[in-house]
Amino acid sequence: MIILHSGESDDTLVLWGETSTDARLRPTSRRRRRSGDTSASLHPFAASAGELAGALKETGLSLKPAAKRACHVTAWLPTKGSSPVPSSSLIAEPSKSRAKTKLAAWAVPAYRLSAEEAVELLCASAGRRTLAVTVFDPQVDGPVKGNLPPSARLVEGVEEAAEGVQALCLVTEWEEIVRADWQVVTRGMVPPRFVFDGRDALEPREMCRLGFEYAGIGRNSFNLNQWAGANRGWI
Repeated sequence: MIILHSGESDDTLVLWGETSTDARLRPTSRRRRRSGDTSASLHPFAASAGELAGALKETGLSLKPAAKRACHVTAWLPTKGSSPVPSSSLIAEPSKSRAKTKLAAWAVPAYRLSAEEAVELLCASAGRRTLAVTVFDPQVDGPVKGNLPPSARLVEGVEEAAEGVQALCLVTEWEEIVRADWQVVTRGMVPPRFVFDGRDALEPREMCRLGFEYAGIGRNSFNLNQWAGANRGWI
């Protein structure tokens, strides 16, 4: 998942994004900023130019940012201590630092969009929180596929749908989904590995044991630590 951001630079709309995918692989230690330091470190959660291009491709829009318009820009963002404040808990957990939040400069990979691309992206984003979703439904075939929006990417299994994502929403209870290898699914996801069970078809205790954050209809949200505290005998 990538959260897209935009801004203006030299009278051009620039697009950049946050993702937690690469954050798992990067060192967590950051250079400590000195008072008055305005130099820009690379944003630890910034999506690469390639990841941005891939995300735009999945939207179904005609956007195909040219490599020559890839760049790095400096974004002044809320920062606590030596880390930027993530825009969502799906990107990273909020900093526990007691330092005051301040604005600091961060370098982010970005694309400069043409006027036509900017208009298309802004129109597609109006009133929407999500531009692209991945869908798996074993009963969807033939003419039904043609009714899916261009931004919906249809895949062949739960494991493929979960690859690289942070959250899954279960809206059908077909056996192929309920009996999927959820241990394999969790390996392909990235934190927080959230599952919303809209059919109450999964076993909350087992999902938490596998490392998922779980919520169902009429059920509280649970994670492994909460289950361990309430059910000390089952781990």
